Amino acid sequence: MSTAATFGTSVSQSRFTRALACVLITLLWAAIYLPGLGSAQLEHEEPRRALPALHMLASGDWLVPRVGSEPYLRKPPLLNWVIALSCRLTGGPSEWAVRLPSVLATLALALAIVIVSGGSWLPPEGAFLAAIFFLVNFTMIETGRLAELEALYIALTGIGLLFWMAAWSQQANPWKLWLLPAPFLALGMLTKGPTHLIFYYGIAVAVLAFGKKLHLLLHPAHGLALVLIVGSLGCWAVPCSLAVNSNNPMGVWRFWWDQLASRASTGSEEHFSFGTWLLNGPQTLKNFLPWTLLLPFIWRKDVGAALKEGPGIDPREYALFRGARWGMVATCLLMVLLP
Repeated sequence: MSTAATFGTSVSQSRFTRALACVLITLLWAAIYLPGLGSAQLEHEEPRRALPALHMLASGDWLVPRVGSEPYLRKPPLLNWVIALSCRLTGGPSEWAVRLPSVLATLALALAIVIVSGGSWLPPEGAFLAAIFFLVNFTMIETGRLAELEALYIALTGIGLLFWMAAWSQQANPWKLWLLPAPFLALGMLTKGPTHLIFYYGIAVAVLAFGKKLHLLLHPAHGLALVLIVGSLGCWAVPCSLAVNSNNPMGVWRFWWDQLASRASTGSEEHFSFGTWLLNGPQTLKNFLPWTLLLPFIWRKDVGAALKEGPGIDPREYALFRGARWGMVATCLLMVLLP
């Protein structure tokens, strides 16, 4: 009887492969994110992302995002670039083409969850379930079908974090630990600036602390990764500032600094609303729906004890669980408290 059960289990596990999981995830993504993608007109912030892209196609100037003749420098240009490429590759501007990069970014992260985590600290079934959780998250369904920054930003940050977590769980050397995520974090800088590093380091530092490996932050590989991440933004920002105002490029940099500082400042009534700030907590919990109700289970003592004392549990995996858990709470609290 036990032999038959073992054989049945092994056959079941062999049939559910990462390849099958990727196919099923792609079908689920297509069913949720593709229907009616181009049926609604652009709304909210979507025109602000599309207009600079259309100007790039018309003018051939891909360095300075513009709305009409005026530079639009409130955000870095990566989303404008990919929207412009999407319009060019699909035959011309349309609502469908403008939104396509966001839905493709959402698919990319879902597949990365299956491929990267399923090949390191999760079995294929667990990675498949995690990808489903991501795709049917209310916030992703809302933002993943819009030509806005969030879907691309989340995808790039998530993929970078997945590579870091996979390298950690596989005990990779520090060069892989820090440099594998760097290209995705660099592209994140070109999408919306440095905010994503709060989430990345919120988890990475917590995992290193629980794994007693904080000294890895001082490794040269980490320094090189930071140079690549920050340098990617500089490679665009320096020539862009010169193109906008060759006589006073520092004026452009002051504008960017004011934009960044204003997001954490309570000194301007234009940017701060006490009522809106009070809703940050409920809004954060809403963002995790429908899985918010399951979050308390990861804090149950028996769950932590099972992971700590279970057979075959690697100390790095236990540090990963604890660090990800506390890192998630710390970063969420920080974002809730920021005005």
